[in-house]
Amino acid sequence: MRSFKDFYLLEADDEQVKEKLKHLEHIEDLIINNGYAGAQRAVEFLKRVIAHMDQPDPNLIINNKIDGAPSVVFGPIPAGEDNAGEFFVGTKSALSPKGKRYTKTESNRLMAENGPGLAEKLIACLKFLPELKPREIYQGDLLFTPDSIEEKTIDGVQYLTFKPNVITYAVPVNDPTAREVRRAKLGVVVHTSYKGDTFADMYATYTPNLEALAKTPNVWMKSNRLQQDAFSKDNSQHIQRELDLAANKLHVLNRSAMDSISTNPKLQEMIKLHLNSLIRQGKTISNPQIHVDELQAFIHHRLEASRAKFTTNKKQLEITGQQEQYKQAIDTMKGEYAKIFDFYVAIANVKLMFLKTLSSGVIGSYYEDQGKYRSTTGEGLVISDSKTNDVIKIVDRLDFSRINFNQPKDWK
Repeated sequence: MRSFKDFYLLEADDEQVKEKLKHLEHIEDLIINNGYAGAQRAVEFLKRVIAHMDQPDPNLIINNKIDGAPSVVFGPIPAGEDNAGEFFVGTKSALSPKGKRYTKTESNRLMAENGPGLAEKLIACLKFLPELKPREIYQGDLLFTPDSIEEKTIDGVQYLTFKPNVITYAVPVNDPTAREVRRAKLGVVVHTSYKGDTFADMYATYTPNLEALAKTPNVWMKSNRLQQDAFSKDNSQHIQRELDLAANKLHVLNRSAMDSISTNPKLQEMIKLHLNSLIRQGKTISNPQIHVDELQAFIHHRLEASRAKFTTNKKQLEITGQQEQYKQAIDTMKGEYAKIFDFYVAIANVKLMFLKTLSSGVIGSYYEDQGKYRSTTGEGLVISDSKTNDVIKIVDRLDFSRINFNQPKDWK
């Protein structure tokens, strides 16, 4: 578990590539999405991350991925819009052309357009986030409001806890952080800021200048940037050796086989659906060759279920044709696909080794199952390059992703 005290603040780099906030990909999925180039990118990212453990890379941004909800966008309406300068709040879609944004005069519309749980949280944000006096637009994950804080005993220790989404965060009741949480009206971890004169031309930076925000006891506001000392250096050489072994597997991969996946969105979707079905069951790829056979069977049965829903002969024949196309495509490349999944597993294992180097902190993260709590790695990390804005995520998928797939959410 990482402490929020393991995070520090850094001013945004004006030379960053100006892009919208990107969809985050799992580092190993780069192999599926982008073929050989994606595999190279995954190796390069991990090389830089491991080197960063010993010698800080000034361009590498490593952020803790917080399991907050909802994702909140807030700040002054930009200069090129109507009502410029007026404070607004919205969810993560707020910057889209038809995004919902609310000002203090629109609380009635806010209540009417959102369900009770979400509306109450946005009302709290609209009331207290202006105390931060933001001069630009920020985005963060809401952690708690006073009604969501509870005292619980976990493994014999008394904690102040809050569960914004799936993960329960816990602070020892006697720690100074607990006192800060108790008196706050809401808690938020801010991870992104935006610049631009209109909502349409907004671009994101992953190094928001939080020092520019005012301090207020009503808002427990933190960065999610990891400090250098959050990493244990003890195993960095061992992890590097494992990455070198994984990188060696890259040289035997068939680029045509990789391209046959990366240029076929439907096959990519099937591969990811199959991988996610394994994760839901708490399974991973144990034998790459068998995995390819299981993938082929998964695709066949999934299309078979789809075909059974149709009564027209034309549609059924169409799906039968798709089944044959997938079968032929995989049969042709079966041995090469096994090598790709072998490399996929090697990259995923290096990723997990790196996650395990993160040191514990004051605030723990737990998964609740039938009233019992077990420690969890949390949601994972987001890693980006401050110059190119290239960004990926590193997540223990058999831990957080499986929990996130299977556990009912407390609110919508």
